[in-house]
Amino acid sequence: MKRYFVAVLLCIIASACATSAPPKDPEQVKKEIAEVERRLIVAVQRKDLATLDTIWDDEYFGTAPDGRTVTKKDLMAAVDGGAIELTSIEPEGLYVRLFGDVAVITGKAKVIAQVSGADNSQNVRGTGIFVKRTTGWRIAGVHVGPDLTVAPMIRPDEPKQTVK
Repeated sequence: MKRYFVAVLLCIIASACATSAPPKDPEQVKKEIAEVERRLIVAVQRKDLATLDTIWDDEYFGTAPDGRTVTKKDLMAAVDGGAIELTSIEPEGLYVRLFGDVAVITGKAKVIAQVSGADNSQNVRGTGIFVKRTTGWRIAGVHVGPDLTVAPMIRPDEPKQTVK
């Protein structure tokens, strides 16, 4: 059961990248992401399902690192039930690509959270897909995994390993 809530938490983390106004450029979307992240954290902390309902699209579908899929209904139930306690999300390295009424955002984040009372703070990397609806930008889907970008240190005198 804890693995399920971890999957839901990771989808919430990736969901911190929604926007509410049509983007003018990728830099504008990054600014909007910061505001939505703030709104998302507050909404999860307060169990504000009405606000979360405006952030996650009805067709939301996410994939967690363990392969589990999560719907909007799953996210709302986890927040409402108190299984997830989100303290902060600190995104970095966000890359935004715009395709008309679709925005794709990739990046990584440091997350401070608890799942079912246990610490589940971690560094994650993810991709979010957003669609423009009549009410604004909504999160339509995410894929989240651990941030494995920190490679082991290689001394200059050691040969680099290659994958065969």
